Amino acid sequence: RLVVSENTTKSHIKSIYQKLGVHSRSEVLELVDEACACASSGRDGGGDGHGDAGAVSG
Repeated sequence: RLVVSENTTKSHIKSIYQKLGVHSRSEVLELVDEACACASSGRDGGGDGHGDAGAVSG
């Protein structure tokens, strides 16, 4: 069984928020809503969300 302290959890959440550029759970949910709206409307160009920056043609 894995035991994680409350402070460890808070630290990880804070790090995730920083990476996403948000400050709260509600901002995370807004970000997810926007991403889902883009994906369902096709505004992101389709695909898997990873783009083709590493694609090699030829």
